[in-house]
Amino acid sequence: TIFVINMDFDHYRCHAVPELTKLVDFLVASPNIRYFSFTMRYLKDSFSTETHCELESVEELTLSLFDCSEAPAKSFFNCITFSNVSSVDLTLGASDYPEGLWVKDGFGAVFLHANAANFPRLKSLRLEYICRNEECEYAQIYVTFPAFEDLQSLSLTFHNFEVLFGAEKSDGPCLPSLR
Repeated sequence: TIFVINMDFDHYRCHAVPELTKLVDFLVASPNIRYFSFTMRYLKDSFSTETHCELESVEELTLSLFDCSEAPAKSFFNCITFSNVSSVDLTLGASDYPEGLWVKDGFGAVFLHANAANFPRLKSLRLEYICRNEECEYAQIYVTFPAFEDLQSLSLTFHNFEVLFGAEKSDGPCLPSLR
């Protein structure tokens, strides 16, 4: 089963924060989702939910965050675990500079806060950073990879950013399965 959701919160820029708890509840009640694609635009504030769930059926995840902030991504991944996801396609995008520099922390919001525990079976990662403002080319993105022990495929794309790479401190190699 494929589930695609696109949420544009442009209307909420000056209004109350939307309630995303119902989305989490819906996902918990949908045990047959194999491919989940989730796009959020202009969500700046975190949301809270009492529900923590593990979406065991999801095998492929596409996540696109445009003109958001780090907080909603952290909120989402603090309440949902994807224990069987083998493939993640993550796009972090911004239109404005310097407000768009939130994308520097977007990867960490999805992966690092849980030390990659949300994705124990991850084999393929496609990461794309997009800034539609040419001034972003002066910004540095520092990508730190957690210890993805089984990652076999890694694709990185950067539009208008200077990129620096690093690895989380660990006892062994950062990406041992990449050859």
